[in-house]
Amino acid sequence: MNGYLVQPGDVKDPSCRLDHLLRSPGRRASMGWATHGHRALLARSGAIYREVAR
Repeated sequence: MNGYLVQPGDVKDPSCRLDHLLRSPGRRASMGWATHGHRALLARSGAIYREVAR
């Protein structure tokens, strides 16, 4: 998971989610990996495909 979906106009849910993230280092770390980890994986996969295609 790399984020939360919240309803437009709802201010309570995002604030609760932010509070949860501030109190949960493990959740922050897993969300960070989900966001940035897949970029590294895609970049590496792309490099492999380009090398094989030569």
